Amino acid sequence: MGKLSGFPIVTNTKDISAGYGIVASDQGAILKVTATGADLTISFASAGVLGNGFHIWIKRLPASTHNVILDPAGAETIDGEATLTLTQTNEVVAVSSDGINLYVTGKEGGILNGGGW
Repeated sequence: MGKLSGFPIVTNTKDISAGYGIVASDQGAILKVTATGADLTISFASAGVLGNGFHIWIKRLPASTHNVILDPAGAETIDGEATLTLTQTNEVVAVSSDGINLYVTGKEGGILNGGGW
């Protein structure tokens, strides 16, 4: 996987408006998530399935009126937490796997007019 300024290159973007399951082929993607009507859950395949070096960005878009919940597989965690919830407009989180665990490797919260994503 190539890198630009220390960050993995984005391979694609996906617009998400219903529950979604992250799989290994989502490597390098940006998920642009709109949660309306109710909280929306994005679930992860296990860190072992995602593999060492897996990286993805998830952004809660301005049209969201509800939270975006990131839910690791089974008993796995993200930075030791059972879930991670995006509550702010334009909040962005980068999540990576080492093949054993999931980690937050970048986070930006509540960017006004932000990002251009």
